[in-house]
Amino acid sequence: MRFILSLLLLGNALLTNAGMAEAPQSVRDDEARRARVIYGVKGAWSLTVGEVEDAIHERPAFERARYRDPKMLGALARSLIDQKLLAQRARLAHGREPTAERGLKELLIQKLLRGEVDRRVSLESIADSDVSHYYQHHTSEFHRPEERRAHHILVVDRRKALELLDDARRVDMHGFQELAKQHSADPKTQQRGGDLGYFFRTGEGNGNPPSPALRQAVFGLSDIGDVYERPIHVGNGWSVVKLTGLRPAEHQSLVEAEPAIRRLLWQERRAQAIGAYLRKLWRQYDPQLRQAP
Repeated sequence: MRFILSLLLLGNALLTNAGMAEAPQSVRDDEARRARVIYGVKGAWSLTVGEVEDAIHERPAFERARYRDPKMLGALARSLIDQKLLAQRARLAHGREPTAERGLKELLIQKLLRGEVDRRVSLESIADSDVSHYYQHHTSEFHRPEERRAHHILVVDRRKALELLDDARRVDMHGFQELAKQHSADPKTQQRGGDLGYFFRTGEGNGNPPSPALRQAVFGLSDIGDVYERPIHVGNGWSVVKLTGLRPAEHQSLVEAEPAIRRLLWQERRAQAIGAYLRKLWRQYDPQLRQAP
């Protein structure tokens, strides 16, 4: 909270050159404003208003207004400080190398992380039991039942449904959609040509699956383009339904899923390890809010 409040104290000045406040009175005033130090470690590095502004300007135009939010602004400044802390620690650990300055920081940070994080958290460090545990507790990611897609025409009269059934068998997909737009009494699907979307046989896992009677009829059809043999009684109406899509069931074994699961767990644990290391650096160097004289 102290970090966010500190940024708020400088908020107006910080956002000036980001197009969120009025322009400074002179070039000299602007240079002085951009040189103001927000946070820093004495004798090592500092984060200035100008650096934060430049980071904001690197974002797409539509994103810049987000930094009116103190939490967003604080998160940005925090990420810049994290990079400076890592660079400071990297230079202390490895010294300067004969490389261009801009690339130097990134190279040293990566070298530092290899020593502090990657030697402990690697793909090989992920236990087989952890991979198996993830697989067993995320079955929906690796086992997906068959899905089918259907279009239908809903009318209130069964006789009308029988007439439309004959028409539906004669026309192609486009013709079926036109029949739905003209005759369907289903307000949710009429303008979409009767499209019910994809759904499972059980109806689970879908936001708004069709009724059980419709699902049973659709899963009783053999080929895409087939129309069910009779109108289906649905609520207070009758539905003429057509199979329009099919996604076969997918089942991935543990052996097949193992490489992807191992990489996912490694990425999660590496991110956690980097976060823990950064918290250690914050405690060690204790960056403070500072004002340029």
